[in-house]
Amino acid sequence: MTYPLIDSRLAAGGEEAPILDGRPAVFLSCSERFKKTVAWPVRDALNVYGVHGIIVSDEPLLPRTLSDPDSQVNAYLDASDALVALCTPDDRLEDGTVQTRPNIINEIQRALDRPGLRDKVQVLKAPDVKLPSNINPTYDALAVSDIPAAMERIVPQLRIWGVLAREPEPAPAPSTAPVSVDHLIDGLDLGDHEKATSRAYAILVTETRESQRTVVDRIVRFLAADDNDTGPILVAGLVLEAINRLDPSLVSADVIEELANARDFSRARSRQHSSGIGQRSRPT
Repeated sequence: MTYPLIDSRLAAGGEEAPILDGRPAVFLSCSERFKKTVAWPVRDALNVYGVHGIIVSDEPLLPRTLSDPDSQVNAYLDASDALVALCTPDDRLEDGTVQTRPNIINEIQRALDRPGLRDKVQVLKAPDVKLPSNINPTYDALAVSDIPAAMERIVPQLRIWGVLAREPEPAPAPSTAPVSVDHLIDGLDLGDHEKATSRAYAILVTETRESQRTVVDRIVRFLAADDNDTGPILVAGLVLEAINRLDPSLVSADVIEELANARDFSRARSRQHSSGIGQRSRPT
């Protein structure tokens, strides 16, 4: 497995915009509890925009960096163009107060102490989470089950900061008819996870909710059909897995059970030794 390397332009203190693998880098401050259901989908969605979302616990040790957690966090903060804090409801105290994990608060503080990041810190907070009074940043709302809504807040802010191109592309009008499975998988090959994620995200931002459900239903029927070839089945499965990561509410437990019980689909999936649909948190 290969990992992106820090670009040679990385400057001490973050004065020069650091780039990971030729792309802008955004530090995703998150808890382990919600990493799979919140942070990974946000990272996948950022990847569609050409942004490297940094989740420190998933990243390799950087060159010339000590292996202790504090050193790794500092190194990746120095390598980031912005920080997005995902303040999820992690801990409930005896008095009923809901707090996010301490590492998220700590990473916000570290970013605010850095000249290159202090003006590029975005906090997304779940409604019942109480933040410490010594931070008290402005924040956007975070619904842990609605990643597309979170991206609608993150992407415009990254454009304002110049991490993404400042001129947003015109938003596409909602489709008049749900996309067909044949059109959805056209040109996709096995292993094209990024392209599958891009197409899944396009469905979430261009289709109505009813159309999104129709697309998912069409994919499920395609996967469970007896007369489809293995290749297209696996490619369609990639798209459904991507939809599942970005918006798990569209792929119900009943759908997962239906696919698990479909003989041909199960055989095809076993050939690839993949179980992404059965595990909602599987990253690409």
